[in-house]
Amino acid sequence: MRLKRQKNFTGERGRIRVAMVFLVLLVTLLYLTSYRMAAASTWLPTMPTSLDGMTLQPHPVDQNTLIMLGNPKGTAGAYGVPDARPIEVTMVTGGMFENYHDPTACVGQGQFETLGISTVDIAAGQEKAIVRRLSFRHRENPDIRMVMYYWQQRKSGSIDYRARMGNFRDMPARVEHGWSTLLNHDPTVIVRTYVMFDGRSVEAVEEAKLAGISAAIVAQLRLRQ
Repeated sequence: MRLKRQKNFTGERGRIRVAMVFLVLLVTLLYLTSYRMAAASTWLPTMPTSLDGMTLQPHPVDQNTLIMLGNPKGTAGAYGVPDARPIEVTMVTGGMFENYHDPTACVGQGQFETLGISTVDIAAGQEKAIVRRLSFRHRENPDIRMVMYYWQQRKSGSIDYRARMGNFRDMPARVEHGWSTLLNHDPTVIVRTYVMFDGRSVEAVEEAKLAGISAAIVAQLRLRQ
């Protein structure tokens, strides 16, 4: 009877040791993930002073937007020329999960309503650069519209545009992002470019400028690998 109790006690101690080792490994992994993702939050490229013949007018990122995104680092500005609609650009770091927030969950539920969601290749025959294209209309003044391009670009140059990235509610997206950040140390920047229409401008012409600026940003980021 005593021998049996000793065996049970020994087996229980073994299970406790295994559990402790697993717990230590889990805590270490979580720490390393948080550390590497925090480090990934430091990559925020500077915006070029001019692109596609348009000059940058920098301005701060809206503080409420930063709070909603979990307070990432951010930079913003407008590219424009006289007598043309400015192309607004916002870039924020994409280290932490909270930094990802799909535009349809904020822009499309405020003063604007979402009209359409699609994808478009803005690379113009170069290496592919497929981004999400979102169109919105002002709820009170339907003449006011917005077209936005949205994508996540890794430092290695690859692009992700998938809707499931928004808020990282999709667990596979979390795993993929965590793996890329932790093991490959491939930080991400989240880019939004958009142009507003007021019913008097030619939308096709203005969106062509939006596509040109967006493609130039993609190319500039890829040069900074």
